[in-house]
Amino acid sequence: MKVYFATPAHRMSKEREEHLHRTTRGIAQRLGLEGSVVGLIKDSPWIDCARADLVADFLRGPCDALFFRDDDIDLTPDMFARMLAADRPVVVIPYKTRTPPHPWAVTRDSIGRITHAGLGCALITRGVLEAMCRRYADLTYYQDESSRVALFHHMILPWAGKRIMLKEDHAFFERLHEMGYVVDEVAGPVSHGGIV
Repeated sequence: MKVYFATPAHRMSKEREEHLHRTTRGIAQRLGLEGSVVGLIKDSPWIDCARADLVADFLRGPCDALFFRDDDIDLTPDMFARMLAADRPVVVIPYKTRTPPHPWAVTRDSIGRITHAGLGCALITRGVLEAMCRRYADLTYYQDESSRVALFHHMILPWAGKRIMLKEDHAFFERLHEMGYVVDEVAGPVSHGGIV
């Protein structure tokens, strides 16, 4: 399997960039993921656009799955191996937010299934992203002569009796659920900026 390791970031230190490259190469080598690719956007304040850029780059290449790993997420090769072993269209490892009191960055339905999650540690197969780009073709836009689909564009919808705006990751999962996909999970731990 070839994995596109995608990291969007607004600001990133040189040390953190080197850490991400080193640990990503370590995961790929340890798991025998020959031909995997590292996609890194390190100077974009628009996270929804950065994610769309990474997906567009992924879809132009030969990789089988895209792994969103935010710049403040750390995980072991064994944890990533468990995500691959799940062999599901979309797999996340839930993590806690960096903001006290550090709640989980997921919402669940009445029977405990994930409805929305952070995209900081999410593995998504090519077929899912291709299908989403077809379904949401009306969100296509162009940049530098190539197209992207704004799968991460914020959306406003009713929630618990009022209108709320979903940020980029929850908006992506809302679109995913509109298409009937189920989000599977692997239990951590992963570190989110030092919070496990």
